[in-house]
Amino acid sequence: APAPDAPPAAPAPPAAPIHPAPPRPPACADLASCTAGCASCGEACSAAAAAACKELGELYLRGEDTFDLSAAAAAFDKGCSGGRGDACAALGSQAQDGRGVAFDEARAATLYERGCDLGAGVGCFNRAMMHAAGLGPDANPALAQAWYDRARVAYTAACNDGDGAWCMNLGVMFEMGLGVPRRPAAASEIYRKACDAGHADSCVNGALMEVHGDVPSQGDPLARMAAACGAGSAVGCGSLGQLLARARPDQPRDLKRALPLLHDACFGGFKQACGALGAVLTTSGVPRAEDQVRLLERRGCDLGDSEACLVLGLLTEPDDLQADASVAVGWFRRACQIGNAEGCARLAGHLHLGVGVPTDREAAGWALVRSCSTGLEAACQEVIRQGLPLEVPPDVATRLRQAACAAGIEQGCSSP
Repeated sequence: APAPDAPPAAPAPPAAPIHPAPPRPPACADLASCTAGCASCGEACSAAAAAACKELGELYLRGEDTFDLSAAAAAFDKGCSGGRGDACAALGSQAQDGRGVAFDEARAATLYERGCDLGAGVGCFNRAMMHAAGLGPDANPALAQAWYDRARVAYTAACNDGDGAWCMNLGVMFEMGLGVPRRPAAASEIYRKACDAGHADSCVNGALMEVHGDVPSQGDPLARMAAACGAGSAVGCGSLGQLLARARPDQPRDLKRALPLLHDACFGGFKQACGALGAVLTTSGVPRAEDQVRLLERRGCDLGDSEACLVLGLLTEPDDLQADASVAVGWFRRACQIGNAEGCARLAGHLHLGVGVPTDREAAGWALVRSCSTGLEAACQEVIRQGLPLEVPPDVATRLRQAACAAGIEQGCSSP
């Protein structure tokens, strides 16, 4: 579906407290019941069966019982076919990152649009993010705002209907200024309402805003994160673990508490916790730490953490320029696909020079352009030097060309 030219206006976050309905019960409770519930979902199925497919996919992604990216994609595909917009968006995310399915940004965009059309704000939001970042074959930053607006409409409606997860996503838009003016106080209020309605991850987001000084503190934010962790929030466990793992002016480092929190969060599906735990182990003197770090980074990479994929590439990159670098290149490729600028640059270097892998100048050019579009300015200068396309907004392209010209790159001094 094409991006709308005139999305409906969405109300601003309500100033008065909302009193949402109680959180809706899950469609199924565990891997076995979700598998059974999803089994009847084909090209068309009941809403309950489609919901079971969506939750089955989430269970496979988190890996609390069985971690299986391909099985997650198959479940999301069935749920999407059954009319679950959030399942379409989840499958789109896997296609965009190349996790469990082939890397295919065009397919991801189509799935996001279908999810958005089915009422899932996350589909609209992810489509906006692709346009804004210049990702995908038809990316156009000018179209991002229309999709952000549709996401805001859907999130607001679902939030007012008692859906804590979509409330949190609405809060993220206002906290980060994505498609809307940045309004930390509004974001904090939205998180509070969702937290009061029982959405633990929203409690964590609100607490983190207080820890980072974005809004005034309302009590003990770390205690609220601990409570969210106790309620089953991997985000709560991981975020608390990350804070405890580093010394702060008001709190000494507490690795005794941090390490189990980070471990449980990593294997509960919170990707950032895997890399954080790996970083702690790297500097802790633990025997065979490198083996443990590789396991953790592999887990983080599989969960979609591009930094973890990059670290795996660096750990496996051989010192000998003539050695087989295919394993490292594979990790750099995964990091690049998920959007890691340094991963793209390293991938481009290997492919361009044929260091440890066959030379592939076309693939190297793609990786270099992607490194530039995901934020590495040094890659942008090389893109300009080689006459490759700058896949960034026009004003950014102008600035980059001026900087390249000032740095003595002749190609930056002439009009494109």
